[in-house]
Amino acid sequence: MTEIVPAPAAPPPAGSPETEAPDAIPGPLLPLGDGELLDPAAIAARLESLAAVAARYAEKASGAGTRRAYGAAWDAFATWCQRHGLEPLAGDPGIVALYLTARAKDGLAVSSLGVARAAIRARHRMAKVPLDLDDPRITLVMRGVTNTKGKRPKRKAAPAVPALLRRMIAACPFPESPAASADALAARHRAMLLIGFGAGLRRSELTALAVGDVSPLPGRPAGFSGHSLRRGLLTDAGDRREQLRDVMRHSRHVKVETALGYMEESEIWRDNITEGVFARRPGAPSDVQS
Repeated sequence: MTEIVPAPAAPPPAGSPETEAPDAIPGPLLPLGDGELLDPAAIAARLESLAAVAARYAEKASGAGTRRAYGAAWDAFATWCQRHGLEPLAGDPGIVALYLTARAKDGLAVSSLGVARAAIRARHRMAKVPLDLDDPRITLVMRGVTNTKGKRPKRKAAPAVPALLRRMIAACPFPESPAASADALAARHRAMLLIGFGAGLRRSELTALAVGDVSPLPGRPAGFSGHSLRRGLLTDAGDRREQLRDVMRHSRHVKVETALGYMEESEIWRDNITEGVFARRPGAPSDVQS
């Protein structure tokens, strides 16, 4: 029987990774989801970029109004620190206590001091600088300011009930409106009053409305597709308050949230609390007229 002996492997060519010195071997490479390999410098750059994106997402965790209030409060604190030769991001509770004391002497309300304290804490967290707001220097100052000034009672807005809303709408256009644009301003004011009342909007939500937020209803053959028949049946079933289990059995839906998606648009306007205000009552004029 003939023995088969494998031929010796050919030596690697000069300059290949197998023949390079250890100090010439490139640094460790990390695989990515798409198979790409990055060197340490590229990895550091990518992580820094992701950290910047994460910081922007974190800033969006609060509402726009809160972010504006925190931004203004932090700017005031940073300016005060600079004027006194202090580092605003030092993580020193003593500096924060001195600042709160100074602002209290300036007449800042207790609630505004609370916003300042929260803004300082948020900025320290973003910078990963420890700051103990439970330090006695801060808590005792805040307790003393509260006991001295007292908490300002929350002001409750007077409710614009339908009778008052009718008077507000009738007052449009306002006497001081320019004559050339009085009609347009009156229409705008009436629309804002009615939308704000009907949707129960906050002031910030009402003032943030833009033309792009309004989408006209689709005209006749517009917005329809081959899926419209299926959506139409399920939407009508929702209007008729059919049982969801019966709807899903007929439509062969497996997931509840998918079936509900067909009826959601109709559901939001049914049993709406503004229906009794805006609906015209038999034999009586409407409560609110545009």
